[in-house]
Amino acid sequence: KAIGDAHLRVVSPTGKPGHLAMTSSALGGAVLTAHFAAIGGVRRLAVVNGAGHTQLRRVSATGIVNTSSGDGIEVHFRPEASHAGTADEIATAVQEGHVVMTQLPVKKPGDASAPQEERASAARAVYDGPTQKLTLTGGVQLAQGGDTLWADRIAVDQRTNDADADGG
Repeated sequence: KAIGDAHLRVVSPTGKPGHLAMTSSALGGAVLTAHFAAIGGVRRLAVVNGAGHTQLRRVSATGIVNTSSGDGIEVHFRPEASHAGTADEIATAVQEGHVVMTQLPVKKPGDASAPQEERASAARAVYDGPTQKLTLTGGVQLAQGGDTLWADRIAVDQRTNDADADGG
C-alpha cells in the first residue's frame, strides 16, 4: 500500500520472440494498493486498486498514448504469461467518478499535420485488454477536432477506432 501521490509503472514486452515491442502502463493516485498472486512459482502483480485523483497512462507497442483520470480505479493484470505477452499486461481496468480520457495517435510518416487528440469524459470507463474495447457510460462526451458526440454509452474498439453510441 502506497499513500500520498503514489505511482506504479509496469513495462511489458509483447509480440513474438525476435519481434518484441514494449508496452507500458503507469498508475497513480492518492492511495494505491497492489495485490500479488503466485503464478508458476513467481509472485506477480494481480490487482491494483487506486483512490483519490487516480491516473492511468498506457503506451501501446505502436506508440499510441492513452491517458485517463478519475476518482477511483481497479486494474486487473493478466493472470498468466502467454504467447501474446506477459502477466503484467492489463486484462481489465475500471475507472469511476469524473473520468476524463485522452488518446494521442502516432504521427504517420509523411503526414505534415499533427495527430488529433481524442478526448472523452464519462462517469465510468471499462477497458477490456484482450479485445481492446473501451466502454464509457454516464453522460459520455467524445470529442475529436471540432466534432463532439454525446451519448449515455459509447463503446470504442481501440484497434480500429470504431465507436458505437447508445442513448441520448
